[in-house]
Amino acid sequence: MTITATCPSCGLVSLTTADVTLYVDQQKYRFQCPCCRGDVDKPSNRRIEAVLRAIGVRAKRFDWPPLTLEDVERFREQLNEMT
Repeated sequence: MTITATCPSCGLVSLTTADVTLYVDQQKYRFQCPCCRGDVDKPSNRRIEAVLRAIGVRAKRFDWPPLTLEDVERFREQLNEMT
């Protein structure tokens, strides 16, 4: 399956599903331009995500570490400093 995308430097480029990674939690997909080798991030939405998944693009999620009570307390202190 060939995917056509746009590199900001090179214009239209052809990619395979293996060339593209979908970052679901960040609502973007990324590829390395085959011409200039630059990393290209493009915004995605539910429709784009569905199409990319349907054709076999791998999807990744960032695994955030769980919040601790210390994290929440530090955030609260930072908020108080702002007021």
